[in-house]
Amino acid sequence: IGVRPDLNKDTQAHRSTLELSSTHGIDIDIRKASEEKGLGVFATTKIPLGTFLGKYDGEILEYPQVQRRYWNTGDKNEEDLLWEGSRTRRGQGVTGHYLFGMPNGSYVDAEDADVSSWPRFLNHADEGSG
Repeated sequence: IGVRPDLNKDTQAHRSTLELSSTHGIDIDIRKASEEKGLGVFATTKIPLGTFLGKYDGEILEYPQVQRRYWNTGDKNEEDLLWEGSRTRRGQGVTGHYLFGMPNGSYVDAEDADVSSWPRFLNHADEGSG
């Protein structure tokens, strides 16, 4: 399991929160949710039911890439090693905690904050919901 890096304010994942505020007047805050879970997104204004919040952006990976890069099944090829090196050099994680499986068998990998958007931090909480 890899380390979850802090979110740099210059990344696309952080900058995309500004669009939500300017488009819908909804303010959110990305901050540490817990030691175990890392960062989460918290609404600082009420969000009307049915509001489109944003698109889950990230790198599109095929199942064999996910297996090699995150699940350590199979030998990593040169492309995988370059990908991992790039993530490491830029302080991006390689945990696999932001993978979203698609119906067509591909995955959206939103772990790289330079290419993802803020909805990667969405989750739910019973506390404070209403």
